[in-house]
Amino acid sequence: MNLWCHLLNFRHLITGLLVSTLLLATALYLHPSSWTSIALQLPFLSPILPHTKHQFAPTVPYALPSILIAGTGKGGTTDLYGQLIDNFPTRITRGMSKELGTLNSGSWSDPYTKSEAFSTYLEKLMHPCMNTTESFKECSQTLTERETKYTIDASPLYLERPNVPFNLKRISPQTKVIILLREPVSRAQSLFNHWYGRSRLIKSAPITEAAKDFLNLVSTPAVSTTLQQLLDSQDHLETQSLYYHLVDDLGILHNMRYRVFGGSFYAYSLANWSSIYFQPNRVLIIDSHTYFKDRTYVLNKVSQFLFNEPLTTEQIETSEKAKVRNAKHVYKTDAVLDDEQQKQMLQDFYRPHLIKLGETLKKLKESGCWMVGFDSDNDTYWPFTLQ
Repeated sequence: MNLWCHLLNFRHLITGLLVSTLLLATALYLHPSSWTSIALQLPFLSPILPHTKHQFAPTVPYALPSILIAGTGKGGTTDLYGQLIDNFPTRITRGMSKELGTLNSGSWSDPYTKSEAFSTYLEKLMHPCMNTTESFKECSQTLTERETKYTIDASPLYLERPNVPFNLKRISPQTKVIILLREPVSRAQSLFNHWYGRSRLIKSAPITEAAKDFLNLVSTPAVSTTLQQLLDSQDHLETQSLYYHLVDDLGILHNMRYRVFGGSFYAYSLANWSSIYFQPNRVLIIDSHTYFKDRTYVLNKVSQFLFNEPLTTEQIETSEKAKVRNAKHVYKTDAVLDDEQQKQMLQDFYRPHLIKLGETLKKLKESGCWMVGFDSDNDTYWPFTLQ
């Protein structure tokens, strides 16, 4: 009798599994974009599930912010921010400033909507729910029902700060993230000039001394071992994310003299963001050198990413006529890495990490991140190409 009961229960179990599988297959056939979500939630199914790549995902007004330009410093973030504000004035709200920086600090306590950091961020974004008497949840639910402009935060230090994707995920899982990446040595030189005068550590010695100090730092056992672990971590983004937090613990990302050079460990900062926050079709990664070379072409891609439509003729004309915006400081100097041997040492140091970046970008592209650039036209900047 017990045997027959077990057999009957087993038959019901098999029947239930078959019915569930049929219903799931039907749902996925009718809504193919769900494949990617399932692959992300159930990674063991990823090899057998088809991925939906580069479909448009709507930009939403209730996200905080709707649009986040997360980096990198001196990669074109100021100009891109200005172009978006100028070309989409009826769609994008200008916040209190370009770089709000709130996600890098503050106490995002539970419930986060009651925290001071949350209220401050709403005000800085000029969010439509900042002064409402309703709860944020009640207010945000009505935003899609009326004409609402999108909010934007363009804080380039977000990319290299390990805690930012945690904070963002907590308050806004549907933000669209844009990241520009610039070749590390040229970026370091530009960033040193930009920060000159803002820090006694920067101003106290020439850029060649800062480069020497950085090269000495990365040669110490603690730092070199951690960086080698990052290089040896293969394609496991979660492992790279863990070691990136160790790099942060070693102080490379806190001292401004070191950060000029250490902020360009792109492969690992992207791994950190990917393992915590990135969503398919909500991330756009741009080659800064492509943006510098053909701003209108890249801006057209950004428009398609954000709004699912190309630039209008008027927007193209506006983009082509506009002067390049470049964030400058009153104490700006003209420091140059004129020691060719030292410059080559820096390039040799970065090269394996940039090759790792190429592997990471290919993986992210496969998972649904949009990419612009990194092609053979810019092979003098990157030791890889994305086809």
